[in-house]
Amino acid sequence: MNIQWANQQTGTATLQVTDITGRIVKRSALKLDAATGQQQIDLGGVANGIYSVTIKSEDINYTGKITVQK
Repeated sequence: MNIQWANQQTGTATLQVTDITGRIVKRSALKLDAATGQQQIDLGGVANGIYSVTIKSEDINYTGKITVQK
């Protein structure tokens, strides 16, 4: 999964991927770098399905959905 951001935010954020039952299947720290604006997250160990993605930092509170298909 590729995470991209457009703001000039720097620092760290927490990424959390949860399944439909609310179980955390992936948790990762993101290094927010204004120069690159993106980071790759490996979801290789996550089964096919629909998941909720939450990214939180001091200034960011994002929640979205993804579908994993291999």
